[in-house]
Amino acid sequence: MYAKAVISSPLVLRIILTGLALFTVGMSSLFSQPFECDGRGYLASVSLDDGSTTLYQSSTADIENSEWVPIEKYEDQVISPIGFSVITNLIYGLDQTNWNLISIDKSGKQTILTSMIDKIDTTYEYHAGAISPSGRRFHIVKRDPETGNDLEMLNVRLDTDTYRIGILSMSSDLPISLGDMAYSPRFGTVLGFDENRNTVVDVNVNFGLVTDFNYQSTTKAETMGSLFFGRDGKMFGFGGTSGGSENTMFSVSPRNGAVDKLFSATSGDETDGCGCGYEIAFEKKISQPKVLPCSEQLITYYTNNVSCAIFSFVSLTDTLPLGVEIKKVERLHRVAKIDTIENKQIITFAIGAFLLGKDSTVLRVEVK
Repeated sequence: MYAKAVISSPLVLRIILTGLALFTVGMSSLFSQPFECDGRGYLASVSLDDGSTTLYQSSTADIENSEWVPIEKYEDQVISPIGFSVITNLIYGLDQTNWNLISIDKSGKQTILTSMIDKIDTTYEYHAGAISPSGRRFHIVKRDPETGNDLEMLNVRLDTDTYRIGILSMSSDLPISLGDMAYSPRFGTVLGFDENRNTVVDVNVNFGLVTDFNYQSTTKAETMGSLFFGRDGKMFGFGGTSGGSENTMFSVSPRNGAVDKLFSATSGDETDGCGCGYEIAFEKKISQPKVLPCSEQLITYYTNNVSCAIFSFVSLTDTLPLGVEIKKVERLHRVAKIDTIENKQIITFAIGAFLLGKDSTVLRVEVK
């Protein structure tokens, strides 16, 4: 992806992640209406009474103050787990009634991608979905229905027409039962919620190792079928406070695992959630709103990669107007360079790869 902007005033630019990585996908995605990657959350709420699933989305990206709005109800289908791909901007899910891998678009239309009957053991349960930042792998946890404990992690390849599956054994010092898991946009790591221990856990999706060294247990939630990130690295959960149905929205600290109840919402026997709070943000600030001749100003360029991954081929260019000259580089961004072309000074953020986290370039300029 290449983005170019000529800037003469303060700017805030958010790069949409679709198109930052390319791979072969099924033809079905070409005829789907993609969601916007705008910070909203999504819930698949399952009713075990009639075996139906309702897909909800938060009304805004301000999840803490949002309502949950239904997109579509799927009769006679238990669709769980689900995951959001930032590459196709589609939701992927496992239909555990008909045992199909499906995609769902913005209108709620579902497309069958492949039958899973010959790919997985349908006598087990499957929970806790998450899709990798590259969009290539859909992680799904396999659970023993008799013990309620997790056994393996399935990695469904979404970038192949055969949707082949890799399998990892899951390991922990105690039996685990993950309600859900999600990629941290700030660190690219995977966090989950273990309903056996009522605590946030680290999930290594490359080796299947689950640990809880950094997190405190909670008495405020007994189940957490949905876990996802919103804007600004905030993590949210949707679950139950005392067993039974899942009808409560929680804020969850990705730092220490603290859980706080936000509000009650739509009710389901089980839920699974996902979201798209991932972005690469650019912001330009000028120290003074008005510029006088022969004065100095500070121009600061901020970048914040909260996309879960390191991305290349992202470029932003700012051309300073004639009469504005850089006198001193106070701080240089790790991926920035400055060129002078035809008496114009050009700042380009395009070198190497955009690493996770925040960075900035600060220029002291003179206005002639």
